[in-house]
Amino acid sequence: MAKNPVRRARGAAAGGAGNRSPPAGAARILDGVSITVRELTGADWPRLWPMLRDMGVGDEPAEVHRERFLLLLADPRWALLGAVDDDGLTGYAAAQDHGPHLRSGDAHRTVRLHDLHVRPDRRRRGVGRALLAAVSEWAAGRARHLEWQAHRERAAPFYERLGHRGDPCPQPDYPTFLVDFGPR
Repeated sequence: MAKNPVRRARGAAAGGAGNRSPPAGAARILDGVSITVRELTGADWPRLWPMLRDMGVGDEPAEVHRERFLLLLADPRWALLGAVDDDGLTGYAAAQDHGPHLRSGDAHRTVRLHDLHVRPDRRRRGVGRALLAAVSEWAAGRARHLEWQAHRERAAPFYERLGHRGDPCPQPDYPTFLVDFGPR
């Protein structure tokens, strides 16, 4: 299986909770803008860096973050996907396959969605939905579960609109969301 799928969606319902993935090669068209989700590359760094800063980064210099990004691009346990429209990179998602469990092997293998970010000027246009669908497709091909946490007020409503429900966790402002793809 490829490290990251090239994922494209068509229609308003494509990629939503419980929906089947549309055929590869289709483009998602919303508000007259085509959105394509693809693997990120090193050349995406200049457009990715402002989004990473918006999400929140440590105090290290930008070069340290860029080197980390390049290392993760080469790591098959990571899916680093970008949403692209006519204006270029408009959003990204980062997910990590945690691999088999020591005691249960792949029976409870989990992919963790670390980041899903859409530029503020591109929100509510299907970019986040397309990114989540692509991450879900990548995760379903390798793990039993996809999980993530989202800030209760800033991000959880987006996932809830897609039909997902978060469960309380030790950090009360960050419910945990879980998709179970079924036995492997």
